Order: sequence, then C-alpha cells, then structure tokens
Amino acid sequence: MKDLFVDQLVNVSVFQGVARLEFARIESVDTETNQAKMGPSYRVCMTLGAFSDLADKVSNAKAQMQRTGSAGQTESEH
Repeated sequence: MKDLFVDQLVNVSVFQGVARLEFARIESVDTETNQAKMGPSYRVCMTLGAFSDLADKVSNAKAQMQRTGSAGQTESEH
C-alpha cells in the first residue's frame, strides 16, 4: 500500500454519482507573514457508496478522538 500525505482537504464535489475529494499541500511559506501558499496535491474519486462509508468512518474517528482527548495532537504526543 502506498501512503499519500496532504495538508488540507480543499473541496468535495459530487457529480454524476461520483464524489471527488480535492486535496492540497503547502508549496511555500512566507516567512514575513507566516502564511502558507497551498497548491493542488491529489484528487480522490469514489462512488457515492464508498463516499458514504468514508463519511461514517471519519465521523466515528472524530468522535473517538474527542472522547480520548487526542483531537489535534500528533501520534507522538499521545
């Protein structure tokens, strides 16, 4: 399995039975303003059934993170 890293989900669209999730990554950081410039990274396309399953799993993972107090922490901070 191949791992892909993204910094942010920037858009979700649904058209003709396909959900498209568009991700971005940080391309550069302006050191004076500490602002990141984002650029396109990956687009993941899936059926609506797969997208619905993804939404359920993300919701469950978020709820678990909130219960354990790990929201916003990196793995090394646990």
